[in-house]
Amino acid sequence: MAFRFRLPSKLLHWLPNSQPSDLTWPSVLTTLVLNGVLVGYALLAPLTPEVKRVNLGFGLGGWVLTCMAFRWIFPHSRTRLIMYLGLILNALIILLAFYFHTVLLPGYTTVLGITLIILTAVLYGRRATYGLFATVTLAATGLYAMGWLHVKNLWQQAMLFFLTSVLLTETVLRLRQSYLQQLAHLNTLNRAAEALASTIEYHQVINVACSLVQEALQADAYYLGLVYGDRMRLELIYDQGEFFPPTEISLEDTLVTHVIHQGKPLLIHDMEIERCKYKKQVRYVGQPRMSQSWLGVPMIVGGKVIGAIVIASYRKHAFTARDLWLLENLARQTALAIENARHHLKVEERARLDSLTQVLNHNAFLEVLERELAQARVLGSPLSLIMLDVDHFKEYNDTFGHLLGDQVLQLIIETVRRHIKRTDWVGRWGGEEFAVALPNTTGAQAYQVAQRIRETLRQVHVSDRTGNPVALPTVSQGIAVFPGEASEVSGLIDLADQRLYRAKSRGRDQIEPGPRHWGVEGDAEFSVAPAEPKRDTAKVPIKTH
Repeated sequence: MAFRFRLPSKLLHWLPNSQPSDLTWPSVLTTLVLNGVLVGYALLAPLTPEVKRVNLGFGLGGWVLTCMAFRWIFPHSRTRLIMYLGLILNALIILLAFYFHTVLLPGYTTVLGITLIILTAVLYGRRATYGLFATVTLAATGLYAMGWLHVKNLWQQAMLFFLTSVLLTETVLRLRQSYLQQLAHLNTLNRAAEALASTIEYHQVINVACSLVQEALQADAYYLGLVYGDRMRLELIYDQGEFFPPTEISLEDTLVTHVIHQGKPLLIHDMEIERCKYKKQVRYVGQPRMSQSWLGVPMIVGGKVIGAIVIASYRKHAFTARDLWLLENLARQTALAIENARHHLKVEERARLDSLTQVLNHNAFLEVLERELAQARVLGSPLSLIMLDVDHFKEYNDTFGHLLGDQVLQLIIETVRRHIKRTDWVGRWGGEEFAVALPNTTGAQAYQVAQRIRETLRQVHVSDRTGNPVALPTVSQGIAVFPGEASEVSGLIDLADQRLYRAKSRGRDQIEPGPRHWGVEGDAEFSVAPAEPKRDTAKVPIKTH
C-alpha cells in the first residue's frame, strides 16, 4: 500500500491559498524532522548549557524559518525579490551551520546543507543553485582565512560538498523537468478533454484538435487526416506558419498508410536513415521539403482506424517518447470527439431530410431557398424555382397500393436528380408535391430542365402486384424566376405555386408558363448549362511520406 502524507485540516487552513509544489514537500518535511531531532537532542542529551542553547536555538529557529518560508516565500518564489531573499537566507543558514558545526548534532550540518541545496534547485533552478553554492564557498573561504571558521580539511570538505551538490542538483533538476513536463502534458490532456467536449460541430472539433497539437508539441508541420475508403482527406494542414486548403490523398504505400494499416504509432527520428528501413514512398503536401523527424499516430474508435494525426519537423530527433505518448492521448480524445460530431451531423442531416425520398423536408428546403436567394441577390444572378406535383396520385395509390405509390415517388426524385446540377436543391413540399431550386439558372433553362424531367418520366415503368408493367403518373410543373418575376422567397413560391395549379387546370402533364413565355420555340432543344463537374481537390504538397 502506498503511503501518502496529508497535513491536518487545521494546518491546511493556516497555509497560503496556493498549494506548494509536490517536489518541495520532501525538503520541507526533512527540515522539520531534522530540526525536531535537534531540539530533542538539545533537551535529552547530556550537554553543556552553552551547547544545549546552540542546538535548541538552531532547532527552534529552523522550525520558525521553515514555517515562515512555507507561508510567505514558497508561494511567491518566482518573484525576483523573494527569490534573492530566499537565496540569502539559505546561504546564511548554511554558513551558520558550518560555523557551529563542532557543537551541533553530528551530521546535522551536512544533511541541512544538502536539503537546502535540493530545495533551492526545486524552487529556483540551476543558476540559482550554483550561485548559492559559489556564495557559500566564497564566504566560507573568507571566514576561514580570517580565522572565524574552524573546519578540518576545508578544501576536501569543499570539494566533497561541491560534488555532492552537483550530483543532487542535476538529479533533482532532471526529476523536476520530467515532473513539470508530465504535469504540463496532463494539463494539456485535461484542457483537450474540456475543449473537445465543449462542441459537437464537426469542423470545430478538428480546429480545436489541431490547435491543441500546435500548442502542446513543438512541430514545424502537422495535419489531421480522416479515412474514406481507400483515400484520406486531410482536413487541416499546417506547415511553417502557413495553412493549406484541405486535400485528398490516396492511401498508397507511404508512412501514413503504414500507421493506418498497422493501427500503431510510428516515430522516426532521422528520415534520411529510417525511411529506407520502411521502404515507403515520399509525397509532399505543404512545403516541398522533406521533414527530418516524423511522428504519426492513428485515431481509433471501437477498434477501427478512422484517421491519423501527423506532426513533422525539419530537425532530426525533434520528438521524444513523451511526445508520442501525448499525441496518442490527444488522438484518442480527438477520435472520440470526431465520431460524436459525425453522429450528431448524421442525426441533424436525417432531421432535415424526408424519410421516404431522402430530399430536404419542407422547413429545410425553405432555409436553403432563403440562403440561395440571398446569395443570388448579392451576386446579381438569377434563381429559378420549379414546383412539381404528381397528377392523380391519390387515384394511383388507390388503384395500385401505397407501396407502389412510394416507389413511384422515389423514382420521380431519381429522375429529377438526373437532370439537375450538384449545386441545385430538391425538397418535398408536402404529400406528392416537390420543389426544385435552381441557382444561377434562367427561366428558359429551368423550362428545359422541367421538360426533360417530364419526357423522362413518360419512359419509366414500374411493375404492379401481378408483375405487369405500369406507367408512372404524369407530373405538372410551375416555374418562377428571381429577380425578374419575384423579389422575395414568399413571392417566388406563391408565383410558382399559382402556375403549378394553372398547369393542372389546363389538363395536367403541363409546364406553366409554356415555352413561348421563355422565348423557346415549341419544345425545341434549348442549350442548358451543363451539370458542374466534380471539382478536383487542390494538389498541395504535405509530408505524408
